[in-house]
Amino acid sequence: MNVKTKSAIVVIVVLVSVWAVCWAVGDPCGELPEAWPCRGWPLGGAWVQSVGPTGPMAPDAQPAVIYETLAPLDPAGDVYAYRQSYANPDNTLGGLLPDADLGGEMVGTAVRTGPNTYSFTLVGYAAKARPNDRGEILGMLVSSGTMTLTGPDTRVDSSTVMSLYGPDADINPADGLPDEGADPMLCIAFPEDYTAKRIPVLPACTPAPGPGQ
Repeated sequence: MNVKTKSAIVVIVVLVSVWAVCWAVGDPCGELPEAWPCRGWPLGGAWVQSVGPTGPMAPDAQPAVIYETLAPLDPAGDVYAYRQSYANPDNTLGGLLPDADLGGEMVGTAVRTGPNTYSFTLVGYAAKARPNDRGEILGMLVSSGTMTLTGPDTRVDSSTVMSLYGPDADINPADGLPDEGADPMLCIAFPEDYTAKRIPVLPACTPAPGPGQ
């Protein structure tokens, strides 16, 4: 056994011993807050999920294909900017806002609540296009829930609740968020769990040979 191998074994033994001592004295994450078992898997990156008809959605509705970006806002990775886009949005929200024809994106924040768990809130809008003008806001959607990383490249979203507010819920002040005390037009809980997968680097296809190749 060479010197480098012996040194590596000694380092591993020392780290395991320190970790065992921390567990023995109580809270290991309090002693070693930056250790991997305490920090959990990374949440940041690009994610995708396909959600079939669920909750109040019509049983024959098309699945919603959602792609997402989560970017850390602090070095520890405790707070993330969260952007969610729908590849095939239903801007009418299942017919609740039949005149809506603009929307399809939501933005918000995810905050760590444990090594692999987060709470999140997203805000999005439904609008009606107007000629030579900005779209008319018809509704504001607020979505909240929890995320649990179940592996380095998989997560489960749970306890999702969506609130739909009318345009008169953002008046005082008009800041793009529901006014304090404003009541939603509709509040719906989605009891199902939704699985999301991290988008990896995929192998490229092999192009067909061109003419003369």
